[in-house]
Amino acid sequence: MPVSATAVLAMILATAFSAGLSALGVWSRRRLGVDAPSPWWGALAVGLGYLIGHAGVATPAIPPADVTDRIPLIALVGSGVAALLAGGRRDVWIRVLAYTGLATLTYVVMLGPVLGSGDFPGETVTWLVGSAVVSVLAALNVGFLDAPGRRSETWVGLAAFAFGAGVVLVLSNSAVLFQLGGVLAVALVASIVGAWGRPVGGGVPVALGVLTALIVEGFVYAFLPAPSAAILAASPLVLWLTRLRPIARLGPRTRAAIAAVLILIPVAVAAALVLASKSDEGYGY
Repeated sequence: MPVSATAVLAMILATAFSAGLSALGVWSRRRLGVDAPSPWWGALAVGLGYLIGHAGVATPAIPPADVTDRIPLIALVGSGVAALLAGGRRDVWIRVLAYTGLATLTYVVMLGPVLGSGDFPGETVTWLVGSAVVSVLAALNVGFLDAPGRRSETWVGLAAFAFGAGVVLVLSNSAVLFQLGGVLAVALVASIVGAWGRPVGGGVPVALGVLTALIVEGFVYAFLPAPSAAILAASPLVLWLTRLRPIARLGPRTRAAIAAVLILIPVAVAAALVLASKSDEGYGY
């Protein structure tokens, strides 16, 4: 699977921007003497890093000409959700509405070509509604995992998930989605490194929007089987195991390593299901 020089350069720039913005967020926190920097820093670190990497892998057309061109818009919406949740707004209903709106918008935007194709038989309507419900529930799960004291394991877990999901997507005949999953993983890891292992917040809505878009696109437009898509959507549930007392008592680095291992287990199951159902056709786009 060839990787262009432009994509490599974009990945390097994405790493630098994500790490640098996270470091600036930490520095601003120390200089201002506040407990935590604004979530805008995390949203910028992950969002801008991803956008740079996306442009190098699959330069989006304006207006979007392909469904993949819509993913950067989802990343921007995720940044808006981070802004909505900034300023200590931790009310449960605000969080529920914000993440439900993000998942719903992502689903509708990515399925635009399908939804605009005309009338649907009852079976298709059931499939669309069921997929939408799964997307919303998966988004809410990740949203509630994003607790300030547990961001290290959540971000590391999502980074491992992004890379693992990319592997599942390349097995489903989409090299482009594999690279975009890698871009997101790099942005998350660089943000963590730049913040010295203590993510500054705000990046989870961005990552969630992009991950939802990648899975929906793989399921609808590539060859990701429904069972594998459902397992990927549910994979972050395993991160709740890091909140159990035996693991919760461990240090943040150990919890983060355990989170990465845990989330790769269902991802491996999803990959195995893809291999079991995979045809002999070549890669998609």
